[in-house]
Amino acid sequence: MKTKKMLRYFSILLLGLLTKPSFSFSTHTAVPIDTLDKAKIDSSLFNIKYPELALDYAMKSNRLNPYGFEVSLLVDSICLTLTDTVHCSFHMPNLGRVNSTFGWRGRRVHSGIDLQLHWGDTVNAAFDGVVRVSKYGRGYGNYIIIRHENGLETLYAHLQKRFVVKNDTVHAGTLIGLGGSTGRSTGAHLHFETRFLGRPIDPELFIDFQQNRLKQQSLFIHAETFDVPRSKRSKRMF
Repeated sequence: MKTKKMLRYFSILLLGLLTKPSFSFSTHTAVPIDTLDKAKIDSSLFNIKYPELALDYAMKSNRLNPYGFEVSLLVDSICLTLTDTVHCSFHMPNLGRVNSTFGWRGRRVHSGIDLQLHWGDTVNAAFDGVVRVSKYGRGYGNYIIIRHENGLETLYAHLQKRFVVKNDTVHAGTLIGLGGSTGRSTGAHLHFETRFLGRPIDPELFIDFQQNRLKQQSLFIHAETFDVPRSKRSKRMF
């Protein structure tokens, strides 16, 4: 297994040296994953170096993390375009207050944030995308994963009802379900996650849940983005 990871690592480094895309791959120059103008990226390099970022890479899978990507191999910084004024928009999944944040909770990482809601409150898609998972799981209860064209995935859990099925196309603000307390849950709330390459990242890095808006229109991803230091504790807000 270690040999396989090392081969992947050196192949990525070699591709970075041998290819000359229109935007350089390095830890200093971000790779723009702009869903609206993919001509900006050398498509062969995009598919060979990080095939996991292709929109259809994991669409057939119902697993939480089907990518199998070791994030320590992410030797580049990647810039994800979150929104623009023409094609791509953002909508809060729910307007409830944050009652539990991202971070360590005991021996496990709480891999998202919890938004307060009541049974039957509406839950909406945060960005345009395609439903990759819509099913019931013991922990998440009724949950939905939406894959977005920039590689980001959003997860919505503990739903009372799901209104979308796998491969449905949704837009920011599309009603996808109703809030509830299914699965491993002690009361009605929305557990909301943002994931990249199958790994959770803190939604509050780019979403302001107090002002109900994005903090910025793009997000820079690098290997350290996935680190969750022990000092980062999940906080119950009330």
